[in-house]
This record gives sequence, C-alpha cells and structure tokens, in this order.
Amino acid sequence: MWMHELSQNPWRYDGEIFMLLPVDREEKRRLAEFEAKSAEDQLELYSHNYDAFKQYSIMRKSSFIEMNMTLYKNLINQMNARLQAANHVLGHA
Repeated sequence: MWMHELSQNPWRYDGEIFMLLPVDREEKRRLAEFEAKSAEDQLELYSHNYDAFKQYSIMRKSSFIEMNMTLYKNLINQMNARLQAANHVLGHA
C-alpha cells in the first residue's frame, strides 16, 4: 500500500515536484504546513511501533516480527521524505 501511495502522490515525497504543483503560493504553503504536521505525527507513530517490534524481536525471533520491522522502517523512511519535501516547499514558497 505504501508503494502505491508513493506512485500516486510523488509530490508528497519530492520537494521539487511539490514546488511544481499548479496552486498559488499561499495554497502551496498551507498544503506544505499540513503535510509537515501530518508527516511528523505519522513519524512519531511509526517510530513507536518500530521500537515496540524491535523490543519483541529481542524476546523472540519470528518472521512476523521481522516483516513488521521492515514495514515500519519503510514507513519511517517514507515519512522522513515527506517531511523533507514539505520543508523544502516551506523554505522556498
């Protein structure tokens, strides 16, 4: 699902593409502020979930735990890219 999101909304994860959105400067800034806040909130959640599965992995090894750790690593990377893209726009809009 997260890969589908990346392909459908590349502007959320690339500041240069975000800057090219066909909206006025004020709307772009408002959108970037929303995206930054949303990415920060999701980053906090995904980091917490990753840490929980990391603790589980210390107690017990399983493919389910490893799969979830990989998922949350990918989601954390995705939210970091989203936050960087939003901050790029905020710095240039």
